[in-house]
Amino acid sequence: MLNFFFTSNAFEVAPAIQAINDVLFPLVLFLVIFMFLCSIVLDNPLKVSDEENVAVERVSDSQVSEVIASRSVEETDLILETQLASMVAVMEQYTEPQEPKANLYDVEQEINKLQALGARSLKSYCKEHKLSGYSSAANIGVEALAKFMLARQVKAHDVEKFRSKIVA
Repeated sequence: MLNFFFTSNAFEVAPAIQAINDVLFPLVLFLVIFMFLCSIVLDNPLKVSDEENVAVERVSDSQVSEVIASRSVEETDLILETQLASMVAVMEQYTEPQEPKANLYDVEQEINKLQALGARSLKSYCKEHKLSGYSSAANIGVEALAKFMLARQVKAHDVEKFRSKIVA
């Protein structure tokens, strides 16, 4: 019986101690991790600043209707305006300004600008920038080539830059 709990060898662990370690170690490890995660989640509520105007308390519908009925219409409008203004200020504080996704331009005006540059300039631009399919549009005419280039997001100022590089 004594050999079950103790051994005479210093480098050997008794079978009973091995069984206890096999059961207790995973259990204790789980409990330690669980308690650590609970302390993180439950003991540290989110800090709410006053300037963000976030309602922390739960209010019932009857309480809301009583408050609204007790206030005048002008007072309620003033409160809503100040809340909306502060909400917009907070939203602007945390949002980054976004650039427009696409630049809008007048298609007919851009086609006319491209046609004014001439067929030779448009063909050389397409050839240099390896726009596939430009030859079939060029065979139809300058207007078709201009429409083809607009479909490929090529504008008149791009072709003008290209012309100035070749001339210079």
